[in-house]
Amino acid sequence: MYSEISQSMISRLKFYSNLLDLEFDKVIRFQNEFVNDDDLIELSGKSEIMTDPEKAFAMLHLQKRLLQLKYASSYIQDVKVYIPSISYVISANKLYDDLPESEFAALQQLKAQSTSPFIQWEGRLFIPQPNPGWTYLDHKPPVYLLAVEISKATLEKTLGSLSIGEDGIGFISGGNRAWTVASRPDHSNLLSDLESGEETRGDRNPFTWIQSNKRYTVFREKLDHLGATVYMSMLETELTGQLKRYNMWYWTLSLLSIVAIILFATWIFRTIQQPLRKLVRAFRRLETGDLSVVVGHGGRDEFHYLYSQFNVTVQKLNVLIEEVYEQKYRVQLSELRQLQSQINPHFLYNSFFSMQAMARLGDLNGIDKYTKFLGEYFQYVTRNGQTDVPLANEIHHVIVYTEIQKIRFRNRIESRIEEIPPSYADFAVPRLILQPLVENAFKYGLENKKAGGLLVIGFRADASGLRIILEDNGESVSEEQLERLNALLRTSQLEGETTGLINVHRRLQIKFGSSGGLTVSRGPLGGFKVVVAFPAKTEE
Repeated sequence: MYSEISQSMISRLKFYSNLLDLEFDKVIRFQNEFVNDDDLIELSGKSEIMTDPEKAFAMLHLQKRLLQLKYASSYIQDVKVYIPSISYVISANKLYDDLPESEFAALQQLKAQSTSPFIQWEGRLFIPQPNPGWTYLDHKPPVYLLAVEISKATLEKTLGSLSIGEDGIGFISGGNRAWTVASRPDHSNLLSDLESGEETRGDRNPFTWIQSNKRYTVFREKLDHLGATVYMSMLETELTGQLKRYNMWYWTLSLLSIVAIILFATWIFRTIQQPLRKLVRAFRRLETGDLSVVVGHGGRDEFHYLYSQFNVTVQKLNVLIEEVYEQKYRVQLSELRQLQSQINPHFLYNSFFSMQAMARLGDLNGIDKYTKFLGEYFQYVTRNGQTDVPLANEIHHVIVYTEIQKIRFRNRIESRIEEIPPSYADFAVPRLILQPLVENAFKYGLENKKAGGLLVIGFRADASGLRIILEDNGESVSEEQLERLNALLRTSQLEGETTGLINVHRRLQIKFGSSGGLTVSRGPLGGFKVVVAFPAKTEE
């Protein structure tokens, strides 16, 4: 654990050391680029032949460049250019001032004596750069000197990030202690004692340092490019205290993890495994055919939703089974009624009597036509292989049935049947749903008409679907009968005996849902009007 903490401290030190290295390397690069600035060279070398306005313009332009250099890094407090030829110093913070001879001479001398980029003078830290740089070797004054003054406050703030605990200290020092900056100014004098034992310590990192009867653990990182070393020191009690705290946290978290795992396993069992088992048992009961199964859940979680949907599914399954049963029942009932009509003595007698009358009159064409219609009629109603047929086939069967009835009633009844919309010709509908409606019109509306009976069948197609309108001009249906029939259509309960209209209405609803069904009313012709609704045809 101690090695992990030490490695963490070293990583922290490396991070801030690299930060300082990158920042000061950037400052030095910008400074090297600026030292060869054309305006600076012209102002320092041609000032004698420049007019005052030209000098002023050049100095203003130069100060703007100095400001750009200053704002390139938060570690720069000021940037100055010392120009002996015009006896001025131009800075980013102040346009110009008289050349400070002592400061200019000190920076030259200290730079000549140091290999580090940094120079410390009167408690201030500079990075000076003369031009030309080789003049120090010949003991000649430079044409000008560009000096970057480092913000010690910003540097101290960064070093403060290396302080661990109240007595922790962060240092940065140049070679041979030429300059020093500490996280707190009152600690700068301690670095001389810290570095006094460098030779005996060698490359150990970290090492122990005793100061004022306190033992410190010191970490260091060399910045060879800057000729500096960064130190981070902390009391050994802080390090061991952290180790103890880490151990305490380790065992505490381990215990809490075990408790959390037990609680989580219990929670998983109660919230997932138990409800899942309950749902599986319900599915097994459903698999055996028990449609009365209902599962309940007290919570408001995902299983509550699953249980609710399971119950809804079972209910819908019950409804679907009932509807399938009812559909089969009503189809069989419809077929039974048609079979009954096939052997209905009244229908058969009338058919034979009609043929006999035509035979006596020698109407061979009429007999041929009539028997053809009868053959097509019985062929269609006795074909039990199909549940659904194209709407065009159902309409053709209605036309055949209508023609048979018109021959029976001779000239007493006429029919008008519109063309079916082509787009709905192949629309699948339950078989034998229109004939009961036409049969109802003849039986209750037109049978007693002595003359002028009329049956009209029309089609209306729109975005909502198709409507087939059957209407007669009979007068035998009262308002009370219409109201009673509408009430039966609204309820359409499954009963042992139902009328042909109720049976058709219920079959359409089973097939098409709420989009299908019948509505009845008194029509414009004064008789019975039935509207058969189908949903819109979907494109396949």
